[in-house]
Amino acid sequence: MALGDSLTRGFGDESGVGYVGAVTNSLEASGRQVEKVNLAVNGAKTSDLMKQLDQKEVANQIASANLILMTIGGNDLFRGGEAFSQYKTSQIETIQNEYLKQLGQIYTKIRTLNREAPIYHVALYNPFLEEKEGPAMSETVFSWNAATEKKANEFSKIICVPTYDLMQLNGEDYLASDHFHPNSEGYKWIGNRVSSVIKAGGE
Repeated sequence: MALGDSLTRGFGDESGVGYVGAVTNSLEASGRQVEKVNLAVNGAKTSDLMKQLDQKEVANQIASANLILMTIGGNDLFRGGEAFSQYKTSQIETIQNEYLKQLGQIYTKIRTLNREAPIYHVALYNPFLEEKEGPAMSETVFSWNAATEKKANEFSKIICVPTYDLMQLNGEDYLASDHFHPNSEGYKWIGNRVSSVIKAGGE
């Protein structure tokens, strides 16, 4: 089961596989039979995912899932690049606090529907390293991910999977032409990371 935004949708991957497809292929290669359901929506924020979880069919899919992949929060933070002009202000803190509140509600809703399926929440990377404000944005993303992991630790079987380090060196080589989403190589890296974490957990 895959939920969230364009990263889980695989936007920007020329091969059309995305990290969800890479994880699926890895699990199948290890002998598991996989039925994939990807309900991610391009551009989704935490508020959009909260609304989606109220849909009966989505709730039914979550209830029957035995593994959940998710990306969410990137559109809350980056907002099409607006975060550049606001990262030094209290607005980032306000946005993060609202995100964490909604993220807690998302986790609670999923756990209410399904107590057992592990949730692999793929954390954020900084796609703006080459920009003037790139280093400052890296600090913001690092803090954002730390807060996300802290929230995840309040729940059972929710694992934050880091991707921050994958883009810190030669990040441009792993981004699509929009300089925001991963390209096929970037998605492959993320998929390999997620697969490794899943397998390390015995799934």
